[in-house]
Formats: sequence, structure tokens, C-alpha cells
Amino acid sequence: MQAETFRKVHPTEYYNQFLRKNIRPDGRKFMEFRETGVEIDCFESAVGSSVVRIGNTSVMCSVQAKFAPPTERHPKQGFIVPAVVISPVCSSKNRKQATDYAAHLTNLIVQRVLATGNKASIVVDLNQLCIVEKEIVWVLYADITCLDDDGALEDAVMMAFQSALQSVKLPQLVSKGSSDVPQINTKTARL
Repeated sequence: MQAETFRKVHPTEYYNQFLRKNIRPDGRKFMEFRETGVEIDCFESAVGSSVVRIGNTSVMCSVQAKFAPPTERHPKQGFIVPAVVISPVCSSKNRKQATDYAAHLTNLIVQRVLATGNKASIVVDLNQLCIVEKEIVWVLYADITCLDDDGALEDAVMMAFQSALQSVKLPQLVSKGSSDVPQINTKTARL
């Protein structure tokens, strides 16, 4: 019986064989981590970006910046809007499962990183995203795409999100005379 068929038909016995040998199905020891790599500033069209690889799992994150009015609750802060997409070729999950899992990962980012207000978790000071208090702020749209899922997807998503935010370079803004709307300068500044 082929290994994949055996795993599907007899999953308990399949994994017990590896447990008896003190290894994982991919050949790693139990406490051995997957090889991890992070690249930042990968995409010129984004204000921040990253590609993360954990073993054979690959995730990319691209950050775009737009102007918006601030929320009433936080008139001196910009905000971050994450969205996770699981590409159909990245996983054996069907489209509905992939969509549900992507929503789960997006909620995970919001709960663990953005909603906690934990300064150690957020690599961007939301106050630095304020342009004109109570009037205009930066909104960072973080588009996270899962390219290949071979395990540790949640970790890869979180690493890609945070490393892309850390690489954000927003355009500098200048005042043009009597206009209340700031103009974008061609120079950039890292947050």
C-alpha cells in the first residue's frame, strides 16, 4: 500500500509508526524546527512586503497605504486591515474549506495582534499613521497570500504580516498652500 493511501486509510497506525521511531513524517526529530526564511521589500509596488518560508510552506504579504478618515474611537490613529487568501493550488483543502480557513487566519491576526494593543505585537505605531488629527490617517491594507501549505501555516502568516509591516515605507507628505489635503512627496520614510 502506498504511504499516502495508508495514511488516509489507517491514520492512527501511520502516525504511530513515526512515534515509535521518534521522528516526524517529514523525517525531522520531534524538537527539530523547519528551516525558516524571511525576505522583506520584495515588491516595488507595495509600501511594505515580505515572503516567508517555513519548510515547504510559503506565504507572501503586500501592504498598500491609502488615506481615510480616522475612527471616532481613535481620532489620532491610523489602522491596519489584514486579509488572508489561500490560493486553490496551495492546499488540498477544497475551496470552501480554504475560504473558511483564510477567514480564521484573518481573525487570528486581528485577535492576537491588532485587538490586543500589545505594543510588542504591533510593529507599527498606529499613532504614526495619523496625518491630520480627527481628519485624515493612513490605512494599511495587508494582503496575505498563502502560496504553499505544508504545515505551520499560522506561524508563516503571522511572520509574513509582521515582517511586511516592519518594512513599511510611507510616502512623505507636504502641505501645498491653502489646501487642507496633504500632497505626496516622492521621497519615502520608514515608520
